[in-house]
Amino acid sequence: MQTTYFPIQDLTSHSLPIYLSSIGYDYMEGHMHRPEGYGRYQWVHTTTGEGELSLHGRLYSLPVGHGMFLYPNVPHTYYPKTHLWTTEWLSFDGKDIAQLVDAIGFHSSGVYQLDHLDQFKTYLREGYRLATSTNQYSTLDMSSFLYNFLIELIKNVKPLHKTSRSNQYDKLQPVLLYLDAHYAQPLLLETMAELIHVSPQYLCTLFKKVFNTRPSAYLNHLRINKAKEMMLTQPHKSIAQIAKEVGVESPSYFSALFKKHEHKTPNEFILLHRPL
Repeated sequence: MQTTYFPIQDLTSHSLPIYLSSIGYDYMEGHMHRPEGYGRYQWVHTTTGEGELSLHGRLYSLPVGHGMFLYPNVPHTYYPKTHLWTTEWLSFDGKDIAQLVDAIGFHSSGVYQLDHLDQFKTYLREGYRLATSTNQYSTLDMSSFLYNFLIELIKNVKPLHKTSRSNQYDKLQPVLLYLDAHYAQPLLLETMAELIHVSPQYLCTLFKKVFNTRPSAYLNHLRINKAKEMMLTQPHKSIAQIAKEVGVESPSYFSALFKKHEHKTPNEFILLHRPL
């Protein structure tokens, strides 16, 4: 049986970073033509049959286990390719939704292959239960559900056509893993670039596009984070020892670098986080 729900939006909803606009499952889709798009973010995945999406001048098949993530106000059309096409879906919005979906990894509208379809069927029904609850905190519960749903979604989908940003992040993965394992050693830009077979200049371009910083600044940030972990878990070590173990030979330079990142000295950080 088709099940849909459109919750009443109150002042609390519109002040939240993310809130539910609609939800549905076992829904029999028809021909949907939206030349001006839809006013909310949408996730729709196929549970039986097959549909087709027209987006940005291209056609995408939506068989079982495939879904579409659609940004608001993006023109699109979708329709059944088989006699019966059923989906599960939700739409959502929020005060900080644009930054949230981009940070999670949905940088634009697109089509995805979904792993663990049965798991997401369970998620959608739990979302429906929360949305229709008369609990006074149901709006907050639903906001929390949506946040976790999107995180699980990005972890369990494969984009059929990756965005350039996704490709750039994937390209940098060997470098990021290498830095995490060798941050305490002297590291040359050329060494990092060789890991992914690019020039040092292009490596800097990739870091700028993905992290909005240079490789050296990323490494310094990583070293400071590792140092903070040591300060809290290895209190017997001096600041000079910790500096050396994260790859900074000069204690004075380490202190200056630490203050630049944390806006406090290493000793101030320790006093702030260690119990009396």
